[in-house]
Amino acid sequence: MWAARAVRERVGEHEEPAFAVLAYLIVGGFCVHYWLPFAWKEPFYILLSVAGAFAMLQPATAVLLLVASLGLYGIVASGLS
Repeated sequence: MWAARAVRERVGEHEEPAFAVLAYLIVGGFCVHYWLPFAWKEPFYILLSVAGAFAMLQPATAVLLLVASLGLYGIVASGLS
């Protein structure tokens, strides 16, 4: 508990608030990921990445990023590349 408070105070002094949100998201996501069954790990990381995009970017930019990502994935998965 005291470690989280110390990190929050140091991060708060030097970085934007979005960085602290992303840092907590990453640490919490890693802790949850450790205990997940193997079959759930990849979908969890995908959802965690989407949450991180919405934490760091404005909603319109995050949606555009997801659309571009899905478009690139569609091209690669279809075999057209």
